Amino acid sequence: MKNSEKKQPRNGSGTGNHIRVMEERTRELASPAGGDSYSGKLIPVMLFQLSNETYGIETTCIQEVLPMLDHTFIPGLPPIYKGVFSIRGSFYSLIDTGAILGLSPGKDTPYGAILMVRPWKEALIGLTAGSVQEIRMLREDETGGEIPVHLEKISHWIKWITRDQAVVLDTEKLLSRENLAINGKEKYNMPSP
Repeated sequence: MKNSEKKQPRNGSGTGNHIRVMEERTRELASPAGGDSYSGKLIPVMLFQLSNETYGIETTCIQEVLPMLDHTFIPGLPPIYKGVFSIRGSFYSLIDTGAILGLSPGKDTPYGAILMVRPWKEALIGLTAGSVQEIRMLREDETGGEIPVHLEKISHWIKWITRDQAVVLDTEKLLSRENLAINGKEKYNMPSP
C-alpha cells in the first residue's frame, strides 16, 4: 500500500475526536462520585502540615511553593521573622508561620517548604510550612466546623475549619500590618543581609 493510500480513520475517529473523548473522560472522572452535583462555589486551598496539624491557605494568595531555601537570620527582629532569602534577584522576608500561630519556634517545628505569598501590600513574603500536602477544592458548605479547644488561642487567624478538621487561615489577618510590625512600626521587608 502506498503512503497516499493509507487508510483514514473511520467515523471521525481521528486526532480531534481522540481529544474530545479524552476531555469527556476527564470531566467524567473529575465529577463527584455518586452523582452528587454541587453547584455552589468551590474554593481552592493549599493544605500543609505544621506541628501535627493540617493548615490551609487559599491558593489565590499563593504565588508558588519552594523547597526550604537557605536564609539569613537578622538579629534583633521578632521571632516571627526567620530571616531573609533571595530568589531571582529579589529579597523576601521569611515569616515563621509556626511562631505566628504560637507553636514552638525553631527545632520543634521542622520546615520543608516555603509558601511564596503573592506580593502583599508591596511586600515580598514567604511563609514557612512543614510539608505541603495537596490542593483541595473545598465546597462553600464544607467551610463550617467549630474551632477545637486547642486552637481557640489562634481563632482570630482562622477563616474556617473543614469537616476533616483542616484549619484554613485568614491570610489577610495573618499578614496584617499589626501582626508583622517591628517595634510598633509598620515594616514588612527586612534589610538586605
